[in-house]
Formats: sequence, C-alpha cells, structure tokens
Amino acid sequence: MGLFSTTKKHDKTLLVLDIGSASVCGALVTLAKDTQGKPTILHSLRRNFTVQQEVSFPTLLKSMEEALTVVVHTLLTKGGTTPQEICVFLSSPWNASQTRVIRVKKNTPFTVSEKFMKDIMNKEIALFEQAELASYGDDGDMPRMLETKTIALRLNGYTIQNPLGKKAREVELTLFLSMGVESVLKRIEACIGKEYPHTKVSFSTFLFTSFVVVRDLFPDTDSFMLVDIGGEITDVSIIKKDAVLESISFPQGRNALIRAIAKSGSLSTNESMSLLALHQKDQLSPVESLKIERALHDAKTTWLTFFQKSLIQIATDLSLPERLYITCDQDVTAWYVHVLQSEDFGQYLLTEKKFSTVVISGELLKQYILTQEQNPDQFVMMETLLLNRHHE
Repeated sequence: MGLFSTTKKHDKTLLVLDIGSASVCGALVTLAKDTQGKPTILHSLRRNFTVQQEVSFPTLLKSMEEALTVVVHTLLTKGGTTPQEICVFLSSPWNASQTRVIRVKKNTPFTVSEKFMKDIMNKEIALFEQAELASYGDDGDMPRMLETKTIALRLNGYTIQNPLGKKAREVELTLFLSMGVESVLKRIEACIGKEYPHTKVSFSTFLFTSFVVVRDLFPDTDSFMLVDIGGEITDVSIIKKDAVLESISFPQGRNALIRAIAKSGSLSTNESMSLLALHQKDQLSPVESLKIERALHDAKTTWLTFFQKSLIQIATDLSLPERLYITCDQDVTAWYVHVLQSEDFGQYLLTEKKFSTVVISGELLKQYILTQEQNPDQFVMMETLLLNRHHE
C-alpha cells in the first residue's frame, strides 16, 4: 500500500513525539478520516537541548528528559484535547536497528504456512536480541524490542505480498528490527505518564519512518541513501531494492558548528547560534562572514571525514546509489547541502562524481498535510504521514 493510497478511516487524534540527539518535538495531529483527506497538525513545539561543550550519554539523557517534560506539558495545556494514543519516534542514540535477510531453500517445493513464517522470524529476532545483549556488558540494562517490520518478501525470487498457502522452493524474507534500552524507555514513559497517565505509548524509529516515506514519495527509484543530520549525531543509511541494507552513525551534527564558532571567538553557545543563523541568512558583513567561514572549516573537514568513512563501511558492492535524501534542521540544511555538493565522491559512485541530493523539507511535505503553522517541522510531518498510512 502506498503512502497516499489509504483505506477508509475513523477520526483519530494522536500525540507524536520526535526524540532526537539534541531536541524533542511534539505535535498533536488528527489522522485523515477517508481516502480524500489529509492528516492535520493541530499544534507542535520543538525544544532544543542546551548545547554542551562536552557531550556524554548521561548529559544527553538528562537534557532529553527536561525537553520532553516541557514539550508534553505545553501541548497538554495548549492542545485542549486528549490524544487517543502517543507515538514516540526515536533517532540515534536512543535505539539500535538492524536489517536481517533470511533465506530458506529446499530441494522440493513446500507450503509456506503461518507457523513457518513465525518460526523463521522468531529465530532472527532471538539472534538480534542476543547480539544486542552482548553489547550492553554487565550493567544489567536490558534492551526492549521496538519494531519487527517485514520490508521485502520473495518466493522463488519473485516479490509477493501474501505467501501463506503458496508453494515454493526458496523463501527470502527481509526484516527490519529495532530495540531501545529498557531504562531509557521507562524514563521516557515516566515523563509522558506525568501528563498522560492512562494513554497508550508506542515506540518506533525515525530511520524506518524516513525509509518508508521517502520510498513512497519517490517511487521512481528503489535504491538510494538517507542522511539524517541531527544535533549531535549523523545517521547514514543505504537502501537497495526497497530494503534498508545498512546504517551507521557518527558523532557529528549541527551542534558541532555552534561549538566551532564558540571556540573561534571565545563566545557563548547562544551567541554562536545567533551568528550561525545570521551567517546562513547572509546578514553578516563580509568580514564577519569570513570569520564564521574560517571557524566552520574544521567542522566541515571533520564531518566529511566521518561521512567518507561511513561510505566505505556501508558500501556492499563497487558503488553506492547516486540519489541521496537529507533530513536536517532547517537553519543548517543549506550549509550541509553545499558541503556535499562541493566534494567529489567519484570513488564511491559508478557514473557520477557527486550525489544527486534531495532535501526532505517542510515545504516539500506540506502538500500532503494540513497545517496552519508557518514553518512546519519536517520530522513530525514525516512521522504523521507514516501513521496516516497505517491508520484504519
């Protein structure tokens, strides 16, 4: 089912929470009632974390809780309605995900049953859980399964929607699996529970959201890359033949630009944020603008170094897809696009030297969503579109 082809629906109001590496955004949304309707964003609010000179997981966790508490309380006061469900979308570093491809091949044809499908899926989920448990060491913190999504299914090499009852010699199943840390999820639930103690809370990942939304927005290609540039972390993912093959994160994002400016002039982070904003709008004098460019040069070099290392790690054959989709805070999107377009990536791409870059912006998405907000948040818009896609 495509993103914009939906079944008959019932009116439903949700609270959507987008939790990233340096901010939390919340939105009260109403999903479309029928196939002709669009989902509506009623109110939204994004709260940034205070930019720290030194970043640690405990610091991020504390900042996330503080921002989440403010966002949830403000929307409860402002919204005037109780959501029927609360949907939380997690970006790095709040989740771990993996795509697993299962292949079963037999010499004689066999009937694909529900038990067969459940057994092979449960086996892969158990292996994923074991691998994640090993990464947590002896701290006693347990991971919690968030998503088990079938993103591709083939019988005898052919894509099929419903395999049950059909005969095959070979089954190939591609699963997207994700987990969160139990203690972190409980703290998120506790923050939400102070304002909405009786409302169901569900968790998903922004990676799966962006994959589905971009795939449905741009059906002309089944292979592309996703680059999600957060406040502290950048996620790079490769999609081939409509499946997320690999994803990798590195600790560089928007806040690294703010720190670079602060360091260059012994400025506070607030002063640096203001200068960055003015620079992006071309509202600084040539001399001031040159100072900012010099300050950002090292940040550019560092981000590109990490990005190129990521390309090497996620490459699964001789070349990467040329189409690249970016999600990023609006105030620095142009800067990152320029960084990508100014570099030669010919060693990674088969036919071109540069990526064909597309920004997933609020302007692009608002033709599919109703909202009175002047600068709609593209992250909650994507999440709302995904929820509307599955709403019945």
